[in-house]
Amino acid sequence: MKHRPASYGISVPCLALLLALAATSTTAPATAHPASPHPATAPTAGDRPDVARLRYQILDEFGMPTPGRLTFIGKDGPGANLFPNADALPVHLAVRQNVVYTLTGEVPITVPVGRYTVYASRGPEWSIDSADIEMAAGRETRFTAHLRREVDTTGWISGDFHLHSMPHSSDAETTLKERVITLIGEGLDFAVATDHNHNTDYRPTMGELGVEKSLTTVIGNEISTPIGHFNAFPLDAERPIPPPDASDARELFKLIRSEPNEYGIVPVIQLNHPRWKGIDYFGVADLDAVTGVGHAEIYSDDFDTLEVFNGNEGWGYYDAEIDKAPNSSANRHSVVRDWFNLLNRGHRYAAVGNSDSHTVYKGDLAGYPRNYVRCNAESPDKIQVPDVADALRKRQVFTTLGPFVEYQINGAAVGGDVKAAKGKVELHVKVQAASWIDCDRVKVVVNGDIVRTIPVADTRDIVRLATEVSIDVPRDSWLTLLVEGDDSMAPIVQDQGRPILPLAVANPTWIDGDGDGKWVSPWDQALKLVASRDGKSIAYGSLKDHLPSERALVVLAAAEKKHPDAANLIRTALLEKARVVRLGAARAAESLGESSLSGALAAAMASCGDDLYLPVALMSAQSKCAPEQFRTQVFEFIETKGGDAVKRHGQELFGRLPSTIVSDWRVVGYFPNPKPDTLVTVAYGPESAGEAPASFKGKNDKTLTWKTVQAKASGHLDLRGLSDSKDDQVKAIAYAETFVQSPDDRTVHYALGTDDGARLWVNGEMIFEDNTQHGASPFQQFGKLSLKKGSNRVLVKVENGGGAFGLYFRLFDGEVKASATP
Repeated sequence: MKHRPASYGISVPCLALLLALAATSTTAPATAHPASPHPATAPTAGDRPDVARLRYQILDEFGMPTPGRLTFIGKDGPGANLFPNADALPVHLAVRQNVVYTLTGEVPITVPVGRYTVYASRGPEWSIDSADIEMAAGRETRFTAHLRREVDTTGWISGDFHLHSMPHSSDAETTLKERVITLIGEGLDFAVATDHNHNTDYRPTMGELGVEKSLTTVIGNEISTPIGHFNAFPLDAERPIPPPDASDARELFKLIRSEPNEYGIVPVIQLNHPRWKGIDYFGVADLDAVTGVGHAEIYSDDFDTLEVFNGNEGWGYYDAEIDKAPNSSANRHSVVRDWFNLLNRGHRYAAVGNSDSHTVYKGDLAGYPRNYVRCNAESPDKIQVPDVADALRKRQVFTTLGPFVEYQINGAAVGGDVKAAKGKVELHVKVQAASWIDCDRVKVVVNGDIVRTIPVADTRDIVRLATEVSIDVPRDSWLTLLVEGDDSMAPIVQDQGRPILPLAVANPTWIDGDGDGKWVSPWDQALKLVASRDGKSIAYGSLKDHLPSERALVVLAAAEKKHPDAANLIRTALLEKARVVRLGAARAAESLGESSLSGALAAAMASCGDDLYLPVALMSAQSKCAPEQFRTQVFEFIETKGGDAVKRHGQELFGRLPSTIVSDWRVVGYFPNPKPDTLVTVAYGPESAGEAPASFKGKNDKTLTWKTVQAKASGHLDLRGLSDSKDDQVKAIAYAETFVQSPDDRTVHYALGTDDGARLWVNGEMIFEDNTQHGASPFQQFGKLSLKKGSNRVLVKVENGGGAFGLYFRLFDGEVKASATP
């Protein structure tokens, strides 16, 4: 689109006329947005008595009112509930907490009395404006904000491909009208409606609001299944939805590809937050975080794009195993690294980033992050959906939390193939950023490794960097860019336990490094190198001119092909500083399985630092090289510093240990759970000392009795369905008991996972308590319990707020047995 700053392609006479109109009318609409009568004051502050009126205008560089957002920071800080009346004026405004989105740029509103700094914004292409204001009871204050489109996005459109709204997403808190208003207020050109398991169409809502020319939207669906969440678009709103209970990605993706739509194109498949625990496709499908290979039978590689940014925090960019930021416990690994691994295997996927916004504000603003897609549409309503899909498949897109990055290699556009000249290419980089957004460096990535960091001058000029550098590429390679800033984007994008930093990820260009006219992936190059040394030695020193990721691939290839020097290569690689090389060596050792590697693996454990995954990879290798040492090592690690690692990677560790999955249970429910602390403050009959009674009084005075049930093969005990009424299992408590037979007195390690909170007793002694809300996973909690010789009663009390309801329980001792009766 033609989004040049301060221009819009308007002629001088036309501009003069517009400015004249702006001088005489404060309600003139911005281009592509509807005119509206000046409404009465919107009671956004609700019915509280201590309010004042704010008469504001958000004006563009031509003095015309424009859509945008107002953010108020008062004495209670960001997120204060200043505007509780979401229904104040739903055809013009979307309000929550301390944020007001305006479709017309000038609707008077009520504000609680007090002092505020108010910020006006319209997305990362625009400047911001602010003022300190005093709101006095019964008085009117005026605020005029002047915004200017600063970033030249000519030839690109901005889009958010992951969005939710009520009523179709049960976890959303924004109406369809509010969603459309927020998208326009953040300056987006293109949006995909992706409610959970619903084919949503924003266009009827846009018609109600009169904003059909302001935005192009597409019918999509976040197909939310037990194996992960997947966006598909475009779809048909009248068609049956793809199956939410899909358990095989191969079948699901094939079905999505066949879905008809009004454009007659094959739908795009996007992987959403593929490392978000519990809804992580890469985890469920066992995509190796080191090699980029999907091991599960259900895995399919037939997708187009994957989210390397999810949410305002940009989850997926940072490596959750070494990044110590708050709120990162739900993530695993780094999706950026997964993407690098897949690229090294020869796949050509586009990296994207999306807000996954479920609300008006509350920590997930629409459009942060967003994508810029190569498209020459003249205006938002002229965007052709097939063109966007085609650009995504050609990887002509980048994703950003602020910086606007463009690059060319040897004059060729991003996403395609170029040929090196004598092992070198010329890289031209241009980075822009609005004046309120920081930008400090550009990282040049080749085959997964940073080969150069280009500093960005400490300035707030719009063009932060325009440079050309020469990059060595002696082998076939792919190249991309990462852009980073160190200053928070608050208060426009508010920090959430961690600073929200400006980031951008470009998509790759593939380089024919040796100039032979064909491109060979780094993995295939590694296999070729190993094959060329058949019957000959491979000295680790001969790899010194290879990048770290390339060295890791050679070590992995040597192990896979059982080269005689594989073990020596692994030992040397384990001593490297580069994490990617050490991880590759660990996985290679696991593949080779030679007992002679046990000592090197044990020594490497001593230098893992705070890394949560490297020791897991090393122990996984040890399980194949020295199983007895592995068992001892695992429990020592857990008891000293492995709590977080266990929660994250318990399956990888404990799936290799002898254990008893408890499958036989007696259960009873449901009991009332009216308050958040009921789990810990109210004791129901099953907690009685000694043998529990045969019947109890439960919710709604129903008589409850024990039922014998079996857990699934996975160990999951489903606590739903204990009553004829589904309503009974909401805000409910259930009990499960089993009897563990032990041949003698002993201490046994256990793993417990529950949905939601739980208490655990053994022989009447409570040994565990957790009163938080969460899903269940097999290795959620880890501990030790004491068993006496003979029968031991194990009782688990589980509370549920709503939704899934159940538990996992296993004992790491192959000699003990469990049954539903003593």
